[in-house]
Amino acid sequence: MQIVIDTNIIISSLISQNGVARKFMNNVFDDIYDVIVTNEILEEYERKMKSPKFRLDRETIKFVMEWFRDNAILVELDSNEPIPYMDTRDETDKKFYWAAKRTKSKLVTGNIKHYPVEEWRTMLWELQ
Repeated sequence: MQIVIDTNIIISSLISQNGVARKFMNNVFDDIYDVIVTNEILEEYERKMKSPKFRLDRETIKFVMEWFRDNAILVELDSNEPIPYMDTRDETDKKFYWAAKRTKSKLVTGNIKHYPVEEWRTMLWELQ
């Protein structure tokens, strides 16, 4: 199954070692899924993990980013192609919708508020 992973899943997995997000990310790191990323998504992953708010150590961030760079499928989306209308509260979330839609992947998130269109997302607990 091809998936695009919302940043909140990665952050949650690093903060809560016994949570559903951690179990899911362990499956990701075990290559259970084909993970789709874009350069913009990778940039957001790294920027959010480096936020002082989360207090993640550099080695953890390095491991996660290296895994995505070495194992995920990097796609380049045509920046001139219009992004379809999306009713989302956060404009920065559109890149995740767009990557999932263009690659026919599931967008995995735990954030219903930012991803209100059901057919464009898969909730984390639906994969358990």
